[in-house]
Amino acid sequence: MVGMRGPEQPLEETIASLRAAGAYRRARDVALRAVRDVERSGGSGTEAQALAMLELGRRHDDLGDYDEAGRAFNDAVEVAQALPDGQGVAALGLALRAGIDRTLARLGEAERAMARAISLAEEKLDADHPWRLEILAEAAMLRIARGDLDVAAALGSEALEAAERLQDGVERDRVLAHAPRPRGLAWWSADAASSAPRSTATGVLRLGGRIPFAHGPNRPG
Repeated sequence: MVGMRGPEQPLEETIASLRAAGAYRRARDVALRAVRDVERSGGSGTEAQALAMLELGRRHDDLGDYDEAGRAFNDAVEVAQALPDGQGVAALGLALRAGIDRTLARLGEAERAMARAISLAEEKLDADHPWRLEILAEAAMLRIARGDLDVAAALGSEALEAAERLQDGVERDRVLAHAPRPRGLAWWSADAASSAPRSTATGVLRLGGRIPFAHGPNRPG
């Protein structure tokens, strides 16, 4: 099993600071330079390259460049799967790819990617590993897209409770920001049941659109 990661890397902290300042394009530029730096320094085919690609994919996602984000996540998964100990990274990449497919209403593809991600995570990641918790949070979002609010609430609760035990940092913040909260899910469920016109809007969310706290620059991490 993969244990907890160490302190946050400077790249993540730099990008978090840029995003907090609203400099999303600059954050993407930093992530792109990081990928190129790894490759120029002989890091192709390493975990460092895969993680840099994941970071770049997140930044494309921030800006709504979903095709580019999907390619970056796919590339990261390909690199990680070729590594002896890369299955945890691959699991996270698959979950992030599922998030892109969910956004684009490709729910069948999202569910297939998520099934692979969960299988790898359960096998390779410790229960409180931040990558596993992020996967749970994205799995919960996918269940919302399918209208399975009870399952989404259970997954979100598990992710949130475990995230509270993590050390402060970017990875903890990602989970706390992205995992849906049961109270919010209960409100959506009641909203859908109480009003036909408003339930139509809720139905759009269930077809794969991002909910308000997970859209574009407001999307965590």
